[in-house]
Amino acid sequence: MKKLKCATHGSSPWLFTIFCIGCGRVYQAVLEGTDFDPIVDGAVRAPEICACGSKLTGREGSARAICTSCFKDRVAAGSGPVA
Repeated sequence: MKKLKCATHGSSPWLFTIFCIGCGRVYQAVLEGTDFDPIVDGAVRAPEICACGSKLTGREGSARAICTSCFKDRVAAGSGPVA
């Protein structure tokens, strides 16, 4: 399992949590061919296009990995922009 380093939470397992660099919304990515299993109530499956209109997928996508703990904090706060 891949780990991410976070200034707030240290090194922790990454559970396919991402944010849009266009607007800061957070999403939970899902591997192709698998079912969406939210890691926290309120988690939203990552669409191909973010609500702000930015493309999240592909080489030129605007999605970036976010620490799973930070993701959970953002979902609890309403999925607002990442600080």
